[in-house]
Amino acid sequence: MPIQLITPPVQEPVSLAEAKVHLRVDFEDDDALIGSLLVAARQAAESLTHRQLVSARWRLVLDSFPGPSLMGVPAGQPFTLPGHAILIPKSPVACVVEIRYLDMAGAFEVMPPQNYTVD
Repeated sequence: MPIQLITPPVQEPVSLAEAKVHLRVDFEDDDALIGSLLVAARQAAESLTHRQLVSARWRLVLDSFPGPSLMGVPAGQPFTLPGHAILIPKSPVACVVEIRYLDMAGAFEVMPPQNYTVD
C-alpha cells in the first residue's frame, strides 16, 4: 500500500528547548543537529509503532477496493473486520478528507461520508 506524506507535522512532540534542557545544552551551536535528531527520533518511533505521534496529512492509494482474499483471509473464513475494510497503516486517524475512486466508466467518483466509518 503506497502511502504518501502530504502535509508534514508542524511541530515535534519534544521541542528544541525541551531537548536542550534535558541534554543540558545552553548554547546554540548544535541547534540544527539536535533539531534533526528530534525529527529522526519521531520518524523512527512512528515507523516502529505504525502510529502517528503528531498530526500530519497522508494520501493512501490502492489499486482496487479490498475484499477478504486481498487482505490475506481466504473467502468464507471468519474475520473480525468487514471483508471490504480498508486498513490504514497509520493511526490514530483524526479524519478522512475524501475517498475517491475510479468507477467502471473510468470517471472519478467521491464516496459519500455516510458510506464509511472511521474507527
